Amino acid sequence: TDIANAYLGINDGSTLTANLRQMLPDHAGGTFEAVTAGSRATARILSDPNGIYRTKDGRLGFWLQQVAFGSAKSVGSTASYDINGWGAGGGVEYLTDLGAFGGSLAYIHGSDSSGSSNNAVDSDQYELAAHWRGQWGPLLAFARLSAATINFAGTRHFENGDVVRTTNGKWDGKLYSATAGASYQLQFNRFSLRPAVGIDYYRLKEDGYAEAGGGDAFNLTVLGRTSDETTANGTVTAGYDFGSLNPVDGWVRLELEGGRRQIIGGSLGDTTAYFKDGDQFTLVSEDRTNGWTGRARLYGGTDTFRIGGEFGAEEQQDHVAISFRATVNFVL
Repeated sequence: TDIANAYLGINDGSTLTANLRQMLPDHAGGTFEAVTAGSRATARILSDPNGIYRTKDGRLGFWLQQVAFGSAKSVGSTASYDINGWGAGGGVEYLTDLGAFGGSLAYIHGSDSSGSSNNAVDSDQYELAAHWRGQWGPLLAFARLSAATINFAGTRHFENGDVVRTTNGKWDGKLYSATAGASYQLQFNRFSLRPAVGIDYYRLKEDGYAEAGGGDAFNLTVLGRTSDETTANGTVTAGYDFGSLNPVDGWVRLELEGGRRQIIGGSLGDTTAYFKDGDQFTLVSEDRTNGWTGRARLYGGTDTFRIGGEFGAEEQQDHVAISFRATVNFVL
């Protein structure tokens, strides 16, 4: 075949390595990173004591928000990748004697491109979540469960001289998560400190799929895989209130947060695939890494309106993953 002849013409190691990477399916963990990063960004509003405004009777609360994120991984025992994405969503909650119960919806789009080839996977994620929040003076606690359906669309591209092939694959996935956390805010007039702890669990189940469009020598059939991860988080947030301390007159608050995210369980799923009439081969997953986290938040408003933004940086896979979140709240 043309692809076989292209390999026979290779006479140096770097070209051989580059061509082999073009033949491999998505396997480095980029899809897991993309879908969980967006979900974690949308869930972060629940850990903010001032994140949700209520109606004038104090019972109904709601919010709208937009998120963006990006991260990367270098070549190790698996391929490199570059991740970016964005999402939008909103939620509502109702305050009862047992705390506030609510739900939220979000759409998240992610792009996972291989840093060493033209291979890429896009994801469209539709997430539904239910949550509980309780606040007793300076103490805040929350819990959240979510489920998302995800549509993946992957493209692999082979090019060596005059030989060019492109193949496409589509598959579905389900993402489930459970998150809980607590914080305690210490207030000193305009200055505050808020230590917080949290734990989250994510599980991604991807269906198998068969590629089309690249010919028998390039199309792959990829089996399903399951990945999961449990992490513990510890942070301390320092805040300062500018403007009036009376919310009616308008206020602005700056917060700086630092901490660590530690993986305590789970692993990426191995990727098994085969070419037509060929033997199955398995690409063993690489361990994900722990890292420090940092965020800066600026928000302000009145007692009936609030707008805010958050920029975050997180150490992951020996790179810095970034995120951005913007929220709008108002009282009806």
